[in-house]
Amino acid sequence: MTKTHNPDAAAVAEAEASLREEHRQMEDLLNRISGETGLPALRNLLDELHTTLKQHYAHEEYPGGLYDSMGALSPEFSDIVRQLVDEHYRMISAVRGLSRRVRDAGEQAPKELIQEAHQIVASLNAHESREHDLAAAAVRRAAKR
Repeated sequence: MTKTHNPDAAAVAEAEASLREEHRQMEDLLNRISGETGLPALRNLLDELHTTLKQHYAHEEYPGGLYDSMGALSPEFSDIVRQLVDEHYRMISAVRGLSRRVRDAGEQAPKELIQEAHQIVASLNAHESREHDLAAAAVRRAAKR
């Protein structure tokens, strides 16, 4: 982990608000994926999701990013942050792999591929919920200082 700083409550609240806004935008994309039943459109949405996730995760993970700005890189949160970062890589790989399988399936709409897309959406929603729990803990920690 990188050396961390201890941001004040206002900085933590601002970072948490930024995290919520990014997740709100991603939620719109996830809702579109959940409602899609055609493979060509699903493939395009998965490609968009892949790009969005790479940018979003970089914004969270990099020094000075959301995790750092929330003070979430402190030892107190190291286990959950390590788990979240690991999930980032697994989800990006899952989205890219599914996109390739959808592309290879052509115009047919195998139920399994659409179900897998729905499972990825559920995993991403659960992941975002854990991030919000982390943000709430960081806000509480900052408020105590």
